[in-house]
Amino acid sequence: MSESNITLLSPQINEQLTGKDNIIFEWKGELPKDGFTLSIFEIDENQFKEIKSNKDAELRIDKPLFEETEIRENHFILSDSSVKFQAGRHYGWGVRVGIQQPTLDYAQLQCFSVK
Repeated sequence: MSESNITLLSPQINEQLTGKDNIIFEWKGELPKDGFTLSIFEIDENQFKEIKSNKDAELRIDKPLFEETEIRENHFILSDSSVKFQAGRHYGWGVRVGIQQPTLDYAQLQCFSVK
């Protein structure tokens, strides 16, 4: 299975979250042997606009703000204490197959804002 077989469902582009509640990240894709890896990263305004206009945008992300590996389901609940999201900032997220990835390139990205 490749990242191109993963469809990101929620949170969606243009969704504004409070950053004070648990966030449920959901995607579709066949469960791989090594599970999924979810990464969340802060993005700037230009990256946010690029993802909004093209969810298949190829952005290179150097270091995630949060990463969870070996997820054995098609969702992950992020508790409000895991990441301190800041109001007015934009965040991107992506899911990839397994844990042994040389880069943080994603086949598909989604983004959300915190109000």
